[in-house]
Amino acid sequence: MRLDEGLDTGPVYEKQELEIGSDDAIMLSKRLAISGAEVLTSVLDRIENGNAELQPQDENAATYAPLLKKEDGIINWNRNAQEIENMVRGLLPWPCARTDMQDKLLKILKARIEETTHGIKPGTMIKESNRIIISCGNGFIIPEILQLEGKQAMDAKSFANGLKINEIFLGGFFR
Repeated sequence: MRLDEGLDTGPVYEKQELEIGSDDAIMLSKRLAISGAEVLTSVLDRIENGNAELQPQDENAATYAPLLKKEDGIINWNRNAQEIENMVRGLLPWPCARTDMQDKLLKILKARIEETTHGIKPGTMIKESNRIIISCGNGFIIPEILQLEGKQAMDAKSFANGLKINEIFLGGFFR
């Protein structure tokens, strides 16, 4: 992009779209770095050879992405499972999707979803043999990697094995 007086408003030499798929923010960042380096090399060669063309950006398609804040990671369990799973993937490595579990901070670092209807209060964590499910406004989040405050990240089976009770309500307070 060529710089102008605005913030990221100048004309562009080239753009490229990548499918996010199931990548988390860390993996997507790595893919974007590789792709961006390839595109940059190509554009720099075209600029040097005098055959690079600029295209104006579509101001109607522009969006503003504010800087992330710590509180952006707080999970609202009334949201649907897909939205929460997107939070989990998108907020790595910081601020991480997190909730309160018995007065301790619980980060969910990797999860998948189970789309189903249920009558369970959103934010209810249920231990089911070797896994954990957490009810959402619509569906369940199935954590795969979790980290309780003061502990190392661990897989859901290890986390479930350490739980003394089978049902816990999450959420409520944050520092």
